[in-house]
Amino acid sequence: MIRNFYLPLLLTAALLTAQPAQAAGAKKTAAVPAAITVEAQVDRSTITLGDPIVYTLTVRRDPQVQLLSPLTFPNNRDFEIAKTEDFLRKEDRKIVEGKKVTLTAFRLGEFVIDTVPVSAKKPDGTLQNLGSPRIYISVVSIQKGAPAADIRGIKSVIEIPLRFLRKYGVILAILGLIGTAALLIWRRFKKGGPAEISLREVLSPEDQALRDLHALFDSTLLRQGRFKEYFFSLSEIMRVYFEKHYLIFAVEATTSEILRLLKQKEIGSGLLADIQDLLEMADLAKFAKWKPDAPEVTRLNQKAEAIIKKAAAAAVTSHGI
Repeated sequence: MIRNFYLPLLLTAALLTAQPAQAAGAKKTAAVPAAITVEAQVDRSTITLGDPIVYTLTVRRDPQVQLLSPLTFPNNRDFEIAKTEDFLRKEDRKIVEGKKVTLTAFRLGEFVIDTVPVSAKKPDGTLQNLGSPRIYISVVSIQKGAPAADIRGIKSVIEIPLRFLRKYGVILAILGLIGTAALLIWRRFKKGGPAEISLREVLSPEDQALRDLHALFDSTLLRQGRFKEYFFSLSEIMRVYFEKHYLIFAVEATTSEILRLLKQKEIGSGLLADIQDLLEMADLAKFAKWKPDAPEVTRLNQKAEAIIKKAAAAAVTSHGI
């Protein structure tokens, strides 16, 4: 009977002594924070052409861990870097350092920001190699779900009967002239002096393009080292000329699209080759940060003028003038 009385007391005491032992064991197996970690992220994974995106590379390490490799943006071939900012701070007994890069892309497609290799040296002298995760970026022409507020339906054509034009056309023209004269007289009395009428000189596509090219040649962009802006302007002048002269959509088109449209116009292989050379060299300076030397710039400038003159001469010959 005495044995039955003490048995429950012994079991209770054993359970109470086992609980602290389990708690102590749990503390011994707690996870130890890593001595160094590498993270990479972007503020958004889908952008449109030319939109900025912020890439952040972050390294968290113990103060005793020595960072051996520099932190750099991994691949400049697919993106254009607009701004780079380094940061360094302390956070939760860790040293947090990294790089924040603002970049953009001028080509459509799927791109990958590669892994950034990071080498570090621990307090015991051992080396550790890590890498940031890869980041996937989609460059699209327009964001999905974005409202197309600037796209409107085409309105139907309002037909004006020819009989109406014959009957009232002369009257409307006379009223228009009277209204113009009245406006000029009103401006004269309002300003207290003679009314001034500014007449804008109308140039042919060839003359306008050559005038714009000469203004670009005389600019200070090259002397200031602004090659990208210079060749943006050169490409824009030539695209506007192609659009006016050949009646194609060239200003917003890519180089390959322009060449395809010009090939359909049967402009001749020699002239087409010159245009291809000029536009592709301009694209290299615009998007690949190519900086041509002075002789190459002179060659491209002369080629731009020659293209316009050849195109104008070919048009005159084709029309039999």
